[in-house]
Amino acid sequence: MLDRMTAGIVPAKHHIALRDSQGTLLCEECSTRQGFEGAYTIAYHLKPPHSQSPIEVEQGWAMPSSIPKHPLLKRHYRSSMLGSPGCRGTETVQSPLNARKPLLFNEDVILSVLFPAISDSVYFSNADADDLFYIQSGKGVLRSPLGDVAFEAGDYLFVPRGMLHRFVLPADEFQHWLSIECLGGMGIPGRFRTQEGQLRMDAPYSHRDFKRPQFIGPQDEEDSSRSRIRTWVVKRSNQFFGFRFPTSPLDVVGWDGTHADGASAPAP
Repeated sequence: MLDRMTAGIVPAKHHIALRDSQGTLLCEECSTRQGFEGAYTIAYHLKPPHSQSPIEVEQGWAMPSSIPKHPLLKRHYRSSMLGSPGCRGTETVQSPLNARKPLLFNEDVILSVLFPAISDSVYFSNADADDLFYIQSGKGVLRSPLGDVAFEAGDYLFVPRGMLHRFVLPADEFQHWLSIECLGGMGIPGRFRTQEGQLRMDAPYSHRDFKRPQFIGPQDEEDSSRSRIRTWVVKRSNQFFGFRFPTSPLDVVGWDGTHADGASAPAP
């Protein structure tokens, strides 16, 4: 999203055969939201990334369905209280996927708070919106096929629509996040860029503020019970759907492009 990156092993040209050291053909996956006219990323998998079977899942958060008929009043949302011990909804230890509590919403954006306490045990993709998180308290790692982004308090964490990912959180670390679900999409305004695409000197942030994914290579993760993580939850049309991978979806050997996940610290 910020500029082009390349990591791992990629072929010399787009859409040509790439084989591993044993001669096995690798699988190309293109991610884009505007077809040939928009930003894109191409990743190369050991196994076909489209091989999944549908399953039933219970993960996800409660979605607002309609606007309650309350009188028009000024309101003070004491959202930090939602993470206090004994508060309604805090009795169950939750992962980031399940912990969102929507507070305000319209056709363009949904604002939520969350107080996750454990790592996600499944992978997730939001097919409805770009997700932006502000990390009020806590730290962790955003993991995707493109690599790891470490985050901490004061960071803004961006996850593009459709990006498969999960959050890995340290034990005994208090987490307090703001979630901004951008249904209309999110990007850097054109007025903050030069004609060459570089961020202008008068922009509120610079290229130095952004943390890039640190590519690790093919992974096969386990959850807390030592089981291989194969479940994928997709949010689409405010509903949650489940799929099962036969192999790890984090089997990427290399990628390049600009459609990536990332975190940035607030500009001073």
